[in-house]
Order: sequence, then C-alpha cells, then structure tokens
Amino acid sequence: EEQKNDDASLWNTYRRLLSLRKQYPALSSGKYRAVENTHSSVLTFFRELPNQRLLMMMNLSNDRQTLSLNSIVQTTHIKKFETIYGDGDISLNGNILNATLPPFETVIIVLDK
Repeated sequence: EEQKNDDASLWNTYRRLLSLRKQYPALSSGKYRAVENTHSSVLTFFRELPNQRLLMMMNLSNDRQTLSLNSIVQTTHIKKFETIYGDGDISLNGNILNATLPPFETVIIVLDK
C-alpha cells in the first residue's frame, strides 16, 4: 500500500511502463535498430513500426551524460519529438538532437517526421 502512494516507487514505475507499452505498440512489437553514439555508457536505439518510431536513450552509468546525435536527424528527417518517459534534457537544434541524461536514467521519445 505504501508503494501505491509513492509516485517514485517501483510499483508506480512499472504501472507507467505498462501503460506506455499499451499506448505505444512499438515498445513491445517494434523492430529494434541500434543508434550509434560516442558514449560507451549510453545505450541508444529505435523501436519502430511503420506508423510509430520511438528513440530510447539509457544512461547506464552513475555520471550525467551529454550526447549529440546528428546522424539520426539527418537520416530520419526528424521535425519534432515528444518525451514520453524520463527526466533527461532533450533538444532539437537544426540537424542535431542533444540529450543530457541524469545518472541511470532512461528517456523515451516519440519522433515525428
């Protein structure tokens, strides 16, 4: 009962993630496509369906990580995005998607062409 009342609890985190899986089918059945970045401690990849594309960014370290992903903007022609999970600082500046991820943070963004 205590976890149900705590927004940051593991119980509520799982509830949010399960809700996102239902709302965004690409999370559970989308094609996986790796996205290269220069940080060995940050995992970046797409989950894609023909009508839905999500970018996942996972900081696997206990340090804040800042990265710039210019190749995905140029090859996928991103016009806008929406963060649907996580607390990272994400911005789109011209042809570059910039992200600052807190330690051990996962960010999920929906990409629109």
